[in-house]
Amino acid sequence: MKNKHWIASLLVFALACYAGAEPKLIRAEDLDTGHIRTVATVGEDQVPYTITTIENVTDPLTWLKNTYSDEPTRAIHYLPESLQAVSVGGASGLAFKTWEINNYVQNLLLEKDGKHLLYSTPHGAFNPDGAKVFGPLLGLVLPPSDPALLDEFPRLDESDDHSATDTDETQSGPEADSDLNAVDARPHGSSAKLMASPFGTKVGSYNGVDAYSNGSNGYVSYQYNYYNNYNTGMKWQCVEYVNRYYKAIYNKQITGGNANTYYSNASSKGLNSAKNGSSTKPKTGMILCSNGGSYGHVAIIREVGSNYVKVIHQNWSNSSSDNSKQLSMTVKNGKYTISGFSSSYPVQGWLWPK
Repeated sequence: MKNKHWIASLLVFALACYAGAEPKLIRAEDLDTGHIRTVATVGEDQVPYTITTIENVTDPLTWLKNTYSDEPTRAIHYLPESLQAVSVGGASGLAFKTWEINNYVQNLLLEKDGKHLLYSTPHGAFNPDGAKVFGPLLGLVLPPSDPALLDEFPRLDESDDHSATDTDETQSGPEADSDLNAVDARPHGSSAKLMASPFGTKVGSYNGVDAYSNGSNGYVSYQYNYYNNYNTGMKWQCVEYVNRYYKAIYNKQITGGNANTYYSNASSKGLNSAKNGSSTKPKTGMILCSNGGSYGHVAIIREVGSNYVKVIHQNWSNSSSDNSKQLSMTVKNGKYTISGFSSSYPVQGWLWPK
């Protein structure tokens, strides 16, 4: 079956807010035996990349077609127009791009010592065609992509995108057969999303607490941030921003768990909770929670209007739009209901200090 869920895990691009341990080599539990993934960064910009061993590859092109869908309506698919045969140090390889939830990814499958290694890194203005990774690591510079062929604008419908902009997102969209939403090839002339910023780039600020780009949704830095000697979590996941904000503004220590546990564990964190659709009005400084996707998502409410809220968060679009994302809100019979971050990330409720 093409486009299996393990592909997202393989390339680490379905992860929203991971709060795990700190190994350097990861053996992904949902991969076939023998697959080992290395997660690292390169250069001053800390451009992320992964190297994954792929076994039992007899023909790279056949492996590619059996592994990825080429259907552009899939949340994860490869782009046939991006295929290139390459040679690195006498080793033959296949370069290709994939669309991973909300980012282009440049991939390179190379044979080495009888095994195939899959190099993967985000493609974007800060790392065109993987140049900042493949150059230093392999001495390889791929020919530049033709933006007209790649459609350098979002493929996901912005109502369902885990990289949505700061506009109101109440439109509905088709859903795929998993927690990944179906996608749309957007026509020319539609509004383009902002390209993800390099890891560690400041993308926003609220009440003096800065938010930073994680580079891509799936990147796992294994670098932990500290605020006044307090561990606020892994750079720059969504939970890290919420933890740091509550420590800086309320002197509350709430670090611990993935984002999808924050609402259910509110009391143990010393927080009050209100269910979405309750009579408790959301206010600025509250934590907006979702248990969507594999790991959930959390954000800080920075503005409340009569029919909307705006939030600041990390590891959503990883661009300046994370500074202020607007969600619609309805008020009926004194009860407040906030639309989801996307259709896959519904809002559970909101939290505030006891």
